[in-house]
Amino acid sequence: MRTHPLLPILLGATIAAPCAGCYTTWDVPVKAVDNLQGYRAPKPAVLTHQDGDDVLVDQDTELGFHFGPSTPDLHAKLDAIDIHRAPGEWSLAGIIHGNGEPFRVDLRKVTQVTAKNYSPGKTAAAIVVPMLVVGLAVGISLGIVVATTARED
Repeated sequence: MRTHPLLPILLGATIAAPCAGCYTTWDVPVKAVDNLQGYRAPKPAVLTHQDGDDVLVDQDTELGFHFGPSTPDLHAKLDAIDIHRAPGEWSLAGIIHGNGEPFRVDLRKVTQVTAKNYSPGKTAAAIVVPMLVVGLAVGISLGIVVATTARED
């Protein structure tokens, strides 16, 4: 029995989609980081996205701190956050989720903040849609094979 030429591609997409997982990333104004003062996992905190939407931040949220082209970005999932403000100082001190290591960022040097969360809805769609396409392709292929075989008999 011959298979449809797209079947291996669709099957590969079906297997790859759930492995990758899907995430939602929000751009957050740097000044909104002040709202994370006193954050302690597992109780979520709320940041405001640049479009005004609320973004829940918890221990599974990856915060990204971007400094510009000459400095590498910092990314971390944090269990605790404290914001320090004093004359000439504005920094974030946190505890990294999973290993308890300290994490510190000089917020005066940050140009952009991102919050990235796993999105089960996007992942489900990435799994279901390819599976439906593969099912449809297999059904059509089998229908063509059966119809062709029936004509030959």
